[in-house]
Amino acid sequence: MSLRTLALGTAAILLGTATIVALLAPYIPPDKFWGPLFAAYGFLYLVAALILLTAIWCLRPTRGMLVPLIILLFCIPFLGRHIRLWPPPSRPDGKSIHIGTLNTHSLRLLSRYTKGHLLMDTEKALSAFPDFQPPDILCLQEVPRAYDPVAADWGMKGAGTHRFRNTLLFSRYPIAHRGQKEFEGSGNSIIWADIETPEGKIRIYNAHLQSHSISPQTEQLLDQRIDDRQTWKGYKHILGRVRHFTRMRASQARWLADHVAQCPWPLVVAGDLNDTPQSYSYRVLAQRLSDSFRNAGQGFGTTFAGKIPGLRIDYILGGDGVQFLSHKVHRVRISDHYPVFAKFVLSPSSR
Repeated sequence: MSLRTLALGTAAILLGTATIVALLAPYIPPDKFWGPLFAAYGFLYLVAALILLTAIWCLRPTRGMLVPLIILLFCIPFLGRHIRLWPPPSRPDGKSIHIGTLNTHSLRLLSRYTKGHLLMDTEKALSAFPDFQPPDILCLQEVPRAYDPVAADWGMKGAGTHRFRNTLLFSRYPIAHRGQKEFEGSGNSIIWADIETPEGKIRIYNAHLQSHSISPQTEQLLDQRIDDRQTWKGYKHILGRVRHFTRMRASQARWLADHVAQCPWPLVVAGDLNDTPQSYSYRVLAQRLSDSFRNAGQGFGTTFAGKIPGLRIDYILGGDGVQFLSHKVHRVRISDHYPVFAKFVLSPSSR
């Protein structure tokens, strides 16, 4: 066996094993066994590495190259959660409902403090919307408590408001009922509102599941030398936090899935789930809900605007009777997340 064949074979085994673990991660509760979650976060990178390995192997093919090829075939159905290469089917956009979601990153890039008061930059806030057209329903997360909700700041003058802690919802349509859920030991929360639309009553969940709270540390570590002892200690600390908070998020996702199952109305879940489509939390929710990106999106679904590329952690999901017509990630730098928008209609049977 040549050195080249040995090296390629070893790489194939290591990458293949990690990729298989990533494929299994959505089915393994991280609060029961946490190991696979780290492979799941690197799923796209593992697939890219397998493609590169296969391409190198093709220069001098051997039977061993079948290993990464077979694993790549198993990855294809999962890639559709991250990348949509073909355009969605054309659908009429008549009486659709337009919804948007944005993690505001504490409004750091959208406001300023003057004499102790937080003032919104309305023009910049409006740039969150494609063509400056605000949606009918807007879900915001990580809204600082110093901010007094004003719908006009977001081009939605007269809209109804529902707020709990750092989670905020605006609706142009009347809000009939409000609810909220806080989680013990967590600063995150879920709110919901039953909304009377021209198409009928719907329930909107604005979900902000448990954050990792590691973005500043991660970005700082990415700028440091990898052989520095403090850098390795920093990575160990970050991995520990990811493990802890992913376990919390799994429990929160199960609570949300159970609550959704009891909803008597057509529903939409929008917000920052803080997990990728290769996660247990996503699978728990996607079992009951359709994904606007997978139904009506195109291109890369990336929603995180920080230094870690390729992360899709913000979603708009629909229950039975909700048909998505469009999905758009508006890549404007007003937060460490990109705003996400979707249009949908309700099927006649669900009204």
